[in-house]
Amino acid sequence: MIKKILDEKIFNLLFFLSLLLPVFLVTGPFLPDLIISLNSLYFIYFIFSKKIQINFSNIYIRLFIFWIVVILLSSTLSSDPFHSYESSLFYIRFFLSACMISIFIIKNKKFINYSFYILLILLIILSSDAIFQYIFEYNIIGIPKYNDLRVSSFFGEELKLGSYLVRLFPYLIAMYLFINKYKEIKPNLKIIVIFILISISIFLAGERAAIAYLFIILFVTFLSFNYKKVMLFSSAVFLGLYLLISLLDSSSIQRNFSYTYNQIKASDEKIMIFSTQHETIYKSAFEMFKHNIFFGVGPKNFRKLCSEDKYNFKTDFDKSFKGCQTHPHNFYLQLLAETGILSFIIFSIYYFKSLISLFKLVYNSVLKKINNNNLILLYLYLGFFINFFPLVPTGNLFNNWLCVVMFLPLGLYIYLFNKSVFLNNVR
Repeated sequence: MIKKILDEKIFNLLFFLSLLLPVFLVTGPFLPDLIISLNSLYFIYFIFSKKIQINFSNIYIRLFIFWIVVILLSSTLSSDPFHSYESSLFYIRFFLSACMISIFIIKNKKFINYSFYILLILLIILSSDAIFQYIFEYNIIGIPKYNDLRVSSFFGEELKLGSYLVRLFPYLIAMYLFINKYKEIKPNLKIIVIFILISISIFLAGERAAIAYLFIILFVTFLSFNYKKVMLFSSAVFLGLYLLISLLDSSSIQRNFSYTYNQIKASDEKIMIFSTQHETIYKSAFEMFKHNIFFGVGPKNFRKLCSEDKYNFKTDFDKSFKGCQTHPHNFYLQLLAETGILSFIIFSIYYFKSLISLFKLVYNSVLKKINNNNLILLYLYLGFFINFFPLVPTGNLFNNWLCVVMFLPLGLYIYLFNKSVFLNNVR
């Protein structure tokens, strides 16, 4: 009896803390990672105590386990295993936590309702605060604007606002569709205002990759819903505000266009890959891969080895830029350099599977052969698509904060396919 009460209290506590994951992400990496770790531990306990059977015949679960084995082997074979294990040893916790969140949804469908409203309120607060900070040079609690080109709201000196908003935006839409899946989805003034508010804030955050992702979301949303005139009007309002801000404040044009052009065309003789700094880092990462094809140099070891002469490239025209950073700034080059070709192939299989599924769903939505359940999947796949998009600079694939953000929608995805993940009914 006491064990049952204790189990229930722990379950309810983790249920509540998991709802607040988006809020804790604003505070930094510690609290979100703590909740993820507790969820993963409780899921392991839950498997044994409730006799939950995971479907290991599922090809994607097998591939993920094999990928985890590969990155652990990569760490083990690296020049500094213990340093590398810091990133790889417990990476599986993000997947296990997502499985636990799917259990929360199975046990109580209101989890998604609560999650939606918490995230919605949070994104509105962050977006409103970002606009306030842009206008008054400081936010509502006195955090100053980072510089003339960027706003960051409550993230302060960590310029994560744009990434945070755009990566969780598709998840917000997917949850909205989930709680309204038995209703006809019609745009209204509140939805349009929230859509425009978040979009403007992503623009003001000044993260160019986030702005590119935003336009992908807007384009897919335009294609996916029948209310083309409303979507066209909303997009026109956003673009109008975008142009107005750009005309009134030249710093936005400077950041998003002039600065970008100058980075790419840093020399009259050559066009750079994003910038001179990015190009040298990418060269260093690829050279590292060529010397360690199968298992790479180990997760988190790029930063330790990039200063070696054989890996440390400099730009041809300006020797001040070195190819040495904490990570290669591209997920796929990071996988090649730090974990090798096998890890890269497995990761790419997941990505292209999501990409194909997304294209099929978008195509069916254009033909109006799609229901609300498929629209939920469409936005989950869209989230995966932009989170792991290979053609823009990215953060560190093994960064705890970023992994929490990227894996957060996976709980809903696993819930939707729980019969292929769990062999028996979860009670």
